[in-house]
Amino acid sequence: MHGESLQRLAILLGVIACFGAIRIYGQGFGYVWPYTALMWLSVIVGAYGFHRSREERLAR
Repeated sequence: MHGESLQRLAILLGVIACFGAIRIYGQGFGYVWPYTALMWLSVIVGAYGFHRSREERLAR
């Protein structure tokens, strides 16, 4: 159950990062590196959540 929660958190972070980067980039600012870092963080959290959910399924 914990791994699935991490995957949901990663999806939420990824969506926020994508919309934030599109909004900032659309306004003409080139200052999107925080959103790029947030996207990478969401990938890492999602991969960790996927790994945890697989462990939880195998433990049952």
